[in-house]
Amino acid sequence: MEESLRIIKLVKFVGSSSGPLLGSWHRDYDFPDPTRDKNVRAILKGARSEYGTQPKQAQSLSIETLKRVVEYCDWEITEAAKIEGNRSELREARKRQLVAIRDKAFFLTGFWFAFRSDELVRLTFENIKFSMAEPKPGQAPKRRMELYLQTSKTDRESTGRSWQLEELPHLCPVNAMLDWQSARMVENGPVFVKIGRWGNLGDSAIHHNRVSEMMRVTLKKAGIEEGSFSSHSLRRGFANFAKSLDASTKDLMDWVQWSDERSANRYLDTSKSLPMKLLGERITQDKS
Repeated sequence: MEESLRIIKLVKFVGSSSGPLLGSWHRDYDFPDPTRDKNVRAILKGARSEYGTQPKQAQSLSIETLKRVVEYCDWEITEAAKIEGNRSELREARKRQLVAIRDKAFFLTGFWFAFRSDELVRLTFENIKFSMAEPKPGQAPKRRMELYLQTSKTDRESTGRSWQLEELPHLCPVNAMLDWQSARMVENGPVFVKIGRWGNLGDSAIHHNRVSEMMRVTLKKAGIEEGSFSSHSLRRGFANFAKSLDASTKDLMDWVQWSDERSANRYLDTSKSLPMKLLGERITQDKS
């Protein structure tokens, strides 16, 4: 009886939106993809027909929602700095300010670099470099931020990967990260750490299982309905934003680290470099 129940659960699993994960997981870890076998495909097709369900995905965090989050964080930083009072009140104000500075850097970094939650929490200041980019004719020089991750989900050889992004005129992760590092006054250790009751900064990174909860708290404070936002919302948000500006799937796959087009298509809301290619052409102008 128990064996029969396990088989039924497995069939329901492959018939759900999680089915494609079977193939991508095997490919990511250099195993033969069983879903390419014609007999397996026939079974999967039957399972989808019998048990197929609406795919469950994280809600995409749009550029408009990101702007509202950043506006809230900026407001919170300013208001907290105005508070005067006793020691307890000043500690609480300091905590509010630190949380807002951290969350602003977190949302902007997660969006523009399309990082997974585990990648965001594994970022360290040792692996972030700031420099001045070569200015274009007639333009002022801009700061550049380079992020390096030693390992990631799709880095099977653990060779590491770097991303570079120049300073943006709006919603800039470079300046947000500099502000956060300045507030923390450190050059080493995890970037996104826990903040205690009185504004004490922890030594360890936020656990990746707590990222979605942290995001929902910030979204709620910014007056945004929680919906189905999760740690993947930033990643999906950037992918759909880039696609709306006609980014190629190939460029997206490289920047977002997708292993194949099927993985990419699951993230995109429609069929409709990367940040710098897009920003240089379309969103460097103030739309306000």
